[in-house]
Amino acid sequence: MKKLSLFLLVSVFVFSAVEIFADTLYLESGEVAEGKIVQETADAYILQQGNIWKRINKTEVAYSNASSNNGQSQKIDLDLIIKFGRELSAKYNVRNSHSLDGSYDITERYYFGLEFDIRAFSDVYLGAGFNVSNYGYIVANDFYYMDIPYYLLAKLKHSVGSDRNLYASVNIGMHALITRGSMSDGVYRDDAAMKSSVYYGLNVGLELKNLLIELGFTSYGAEIEGLSGNHNYELINQSVVLSIGYKIL
Repeated sequence: MKKLSLFLLVSVFVFSAVEIFADTLYLESGEVAEGKIVQETADAYILQQGNIWKRINKTEVAYSNASSNNGQSQKIDLDLIIKFGRELSAKYNVRNSHSLDGSYDITERYYFGLEFDIRAFSDVYLGAGFNVSNYGYIVANDFYYMDIPYYLLAKLKHSVGSDRNLYASVNIGMHALITRGSMSDGVYRDDAAMKSSVYYGLNVGLELKNLLIELGFTSYGAEIEGLSGNHNYELINQSVVLSIGYKIL
């Protein structure tokens, strides 16, 4: 399933690489007009959409990814977003070689992240991102860790008015764990070995011009060796995160 998810996301990127070079006009009304610009005058574009030719006044166009007749490229729809988030709830499901199996609350953590996305076609955006959190703890305060996910993303937007968009996105990638080991007699052990698994996230949000409000669900796992009497743990983290973002580009 994990390999299939990665394959599907990579496939979206591959097919979108072809579409991203199509002529696209982004209108002031929030609509998107795609096709082939067959003629450009001083005040209008002539856009071919299949068997239909459409005249669009330049005053109606916010920007375009098409090349003008003099070969100069117009602005493309690229966003760079800085994000701050907080876990509303978070649990680790834990299983080890000695049959310990339970669900543990985690101290709610704060996140800082950076994402970029670019309009690939129509209302679909593709990009990548990462985030970092402060240290949390699990297993009765025995294991302290920081998580750094890095991922590809696909986002679908829907305009609900001028400079307002609803969106849904999916993130698929990997993650790194930075630990302070386990606590024994007041001393941190740093001999824990880790194997990380696939990271994924599902998000919905609202864009208000440059401001973003997002609610997300994330899940990932890891195998930790050498904690609490050299037991091996399988960990699965699931979190609900509320984030605020701002477009700096």
